[in-house]
Amino acid sequence: MLISHESMLAQWKLRRYVEPLRSDCTVVRSDGADTDSLLTMEIRDWYLDLLDHGPVEMLSPVDVTDESAVRCRGDFPVVEVTLPEGCRRVTEVRLRDNHRRVVVTTAGTPLAMLQESEFSCGGEMSPVAVVISPRRLNLYGHDSSGNPPEIERLLAVRLPPDGFYELDERALSTIKTVEL
Repeated sequence: MLISHESMLAQWKLRRYVEPLRSDCTVVRSDGADTDSLLTMEIRDWYLDLLDHGPVEMLSPVDVTDESAVRCRGDFPVVEVTLPEGCRRVTEVRLRDNHRRVVVTTAGTPLAMLQESEFSCGGEMSPVAVVISPRRLNLYGHDSSGNPPEIERLLAVRLPPDGFYELDERALSTIKTVEL
């Protein structure tokens, strides 16, 4: 579901008890906080955190296989993948002719450090994808003959166009409400 910024801002105002405004009285102020700007910053922080860490079923991953550049390094059994602009998080990597699940991890984890040695890195039986940065992924899945893996499907969460939020409606329940 694609939500416009205006609709998202309205959701946040309702959940923060900023609106609906009372219409049976008149109040005049000449000062005050810019509520829309404050809420817009909170929305952005919440949304980026949701994209980076939220449950995948609340997001809208897209197939970026055809938009990704793949390069095999000849000196080490790794395939370097450059992801398209706007990728925030890789959610799934599927290899052609290999039904084993590719474990996706991030740089710095113990599993990622094991990939630094050709004796402990992933292979055909236990493929591993290490996310180096939002736009770079290293894939370890060479077969016993040294042939590099071929990516069949690469799903990633991307930033939608400015002014929009793409998510499942259930994600709105993760917005913290203000207790009165």
